[in-house]
Amino acid sequence: MNRFLFPLVLFQFCLCSLNAQSNLDILLDIGLENLVEIHEIDSYYLTYENNRYRYEGDALIAVMEAIIIPPEIKKVILLIQNRGIGISSISFTLENFSALKAGTLSSKVFADKAKFSFNVDDLITKFDEHEKMNSSYFKVEAIVGLDVEYELGNFDNAVRQKINFQPEIFSVLGKGAVISGRYNFPTFNEIDNQTSFLQLARITQDIRWKDNVFLNLNFGFSTQNRYGLNTRLDRYLGSEKLRLRFDFGVTKELYLDQNVDLVIKNNINTFNMSGGIIYRWNRFDTDFSFRYGSFLVGDTGFKAYMRRQFDEVFVGLFLNSTSFGKIAGFDFRVPLSPKRHMKNKGVRIRTKDYFSLDYNYRYDSDIALEAFNGSNVLDQIEEYFPAVLQKKLGKHLFKN
Repeated sequence: MNRFLFPLVLFQFCLCSLNAQSNLDILLDIGLENLVEIHEIDSYYLTYENNRYRYEGDALIAVMEAIIIPPEIKKVILLIQNRGIGISSISFTLENFSALKAGTLSSKVFADKAKFSFNVDDLITKFDEHEKMNSSYFKVEAIVGLDVEYELGNFDNAVRQKINFQPEIFSVLGKGAVISGRYNFPTFNEIDNQTSFLQLARITQDIRWKDNVFLNLNFGFSTQNRYGLNTRLDRYLGSEKLRLRFDFGVTKELYLDQNVDLVIKNNINTFNMSGGIIYRWNRFDTDFSFRYGSFLVGDTGFKAYMRRQFDEVFVGLFLNSTSFGKIAGFDFRVPLSPKRHMKNKGVRIRTKDYFSLDYNYRYDSDIALEAFNGSNVLDQIEEYFPAVLQKKLGKHLFKN
């Protein structure tokens, strides 16, 4: 009996290995990165990072439609990464997955039965022990984007505007580590006499600690002609619903001009710090934020903000009140690039993912002024929230 049992076990092991390899090949062909898969008895673990699809929900659907699960597996667990850092997970049974693919189980019911989680410490540890396939590190992206500035004019020119052409070079150096630089070319400028200059030149490090603590460290040149160190720490209390946020920065007012020469406007260190709380109403994908602290030009006060997410579209309302006065307005963010970028095989040129614009009734206001330090994990994390991914998956119609 034993002589027949060993070949049978060996055959099943080889079958699993072949299928696992085919899954990696399929996802590699799609263009996903940082791929790892693990077989453990009747469980299948898979992790990936999406730098192909503009929106994380679309990448998850592409993975769900592509992967092939062997019949001996009972449970599937996926871990989704950003810059090599595990962010959120989804787990489901083979029985429900097979029913979804066969069309006997709706996407809505499947998504309701699946488990979406923001608590992924154990999964991160499990995958960190394995070498990743198609690493996202040390690849270069040339990102082309546009930015619009405006102010209210007179009766001859009701709205004055400035369109900024902003090419950017971006590269992930390691887990959570990024170096990038962005040049700003003002065009169609009706506002001021600003010339082109190096707007961003920085290195940033994102860190995820246990118990859902995220830290971003950013050093270099930022907008508002600032140079120095900026940090942000977010502590999620159990899930994405509630988090504490702390910001601290020490910067000087200087920048690099069009000849990349250093221009010093104020060489005195400015300290800005704030703390606050963010609550997410998952039913409507809406964030309510309140922060109190000191800001770039020395004023002290609070920033209240409400933002609604519609998949990739964000619309927000804000009220800032400090020792300099009060100001209110709105902002929005909409998709700009194609739904899917070309694969990054070392060097890639692509358009900026989103276009953002904010409005307030005092264009040149310095109330609660903050610099933009470049993208980081915490700026993108709403796309990875379990409730957002669950809704996206539940609305998709899978092909039989």
